Amino acid sequence: MPKPQKEYTGKRQFRTTDPSRLYFKNMRSAYYFRSRRPNSKKDIYKLKKASKDTDRPLLYPLIINDWMNDMAFIFVEKNGYPHFPNDDLKVLWQHADSTGNFVWKSLTKEAQFEFAGEIYDGLLKGYDMAIISEKGDTIRFLDGHQDRKNFAVVMRDFYKLTE
Repeated sequence: MPKPQKEYTGKRQFRTTDPSRLYFKNMRSAYYFRSRRPNSKKDIYKLKKASKDTDRPLLYPLIINDWMNDMAFIFVEKNGYPHFPNDDLKVLWQHADSTGNFVWKSLTKEAQFEFAGEIYDGLLKGYDMAIISEKGDTIRFLDGHQDRKNFAVVMRDFYKLTE
């Protein structure tokens, strides 16, 4: 059995295997709400522990399992925070003497994979993150331990599913 990815590598890897799907279904899917859109053969998994707060910005990574085509994707969903920017979402990060940003510009599966992977990699490196709201305020983002942990858990499960 191949070893799962330990960290984001930047490769666009969406293929699933029978063993990885069985592991996810039997061991990890109990931690998720599963839904399916009408006329779709894709299962959507959202972490049950995800915060329901709308007073602060949060992003939820969703695992989309296209089991008919042996593929899985990661999609990012905004919570109900009313001041998320309507255009490109820019996540600012800071660590020691370095700063930078991750920009979410597109809804394509590749762009969402890259964006979620960059955030996950930043979490592993201990980056402090913030977003610019539509009002122009800088708001701390993924600063709570549980929010960071939840994001990381979904990304690890996704990487194991697409090993």
